[in-house]
Amino acid sequence: MQFTKLILGALLLILIGAISAGALFFKHGSELLRALNSMKIEYLIIAMLCVSAFHLLDGLRIFILSRALKMKVSVLYSVMLSFMGAFGASITPSQVGGEFIAVWALKKRGNTLHKALGVISIKSIVGLFAMSLFLPFAILQILKEPTRALIPLGIVLIILLFALLSTKALKDTSGKLKRFRQSTKAYFLILRLYFAKKKGFLALAFFLSVLAYLFYFLAGTILLLGFNANAGLIQSIRAQALIFLTLLISPTPGGAGTAELGGIYIFGEFLSGGALGAFIITWRVLTLYVSALIGSILVVYYLIKR
Repeated sequence: MQFTKLILGALLLILIGAISAGALFFKHGSELLRALNSMKIEYLIIAMLCVSAFHLLDGLRIFILSRALKMKVSVLYSVMLSFMGAFGASITPSQVGGEFIAVWALKKRGNTLHKALGVISIKSIVGLFAMSLFLPFAILQILKEPTRALIPLGIVLIILLFALLSTKALKDTSGKLKRFRQSTKAYFLILRLYFAKKKGFLALAFFLSVLAYLFYFLAGTILLLGFNANAGLIQSIRAQALIFLTLLISPTPGGAGTAELGGIYIFGEFLSGGALGAFIITWRVLTLYVSALIGSILVVYYLIKR
């Protein structure tokens, strides 16, 4: 693993995140601070538990899929893998780095490359199918308020165009991923094994994926209520599903900047002024930066431990 690239990605994430948070503070100032101070702490605690549940379920997906191949992975290490993957996703465009770090971490436990790659690939495929269940919510959000909903997508397209014109990083990343996955025939045999003889493990992983995403979206819903937003569960999931899908194509590390700017328009349906800025900062810290921080500590620990 290239330590320098990890550092650069982390610094870029922090820089863009700090600029976004600074812009919100500059615009709303004392009003934002008052909103943060008045937030109901019990809602923050419940939201933190929801994010923890997301990582627990995400880790259980890895554990279940690893057990199908009789790999050396414990439940605790699987949950740690979830946090390490969150760190990798947060410092790379379109969140592709989570896969690479998870594969690396599985290999650190003495597992073969093709098995580690197979588990993480299947996890991503199952997760994609689970996320597709929430796609109608994103579509409903667009249909309900086309102008408000399409602005975040426009922001992503502008950033993406700039990134494609100014750097080959995104292209290089996808190329490495393709070569990495095609590096061994055993990898494809593993994929065939899952779909041919391990359907029960796939079904369980799919169920855990749906639950994980529900807890992820529930965290945002609870935070909205903590800021006295008039938002129901379905309304909140609609908004978060659109943001989540937007972040998957964002060329900035972890969707930094895109989430904050897009969130202003999407969550502006429920909050305004300082309360909106306070929610966006709290939401991003809780759902991205805390997980990335924990993951970074674990990655550094295992880098040093080698």
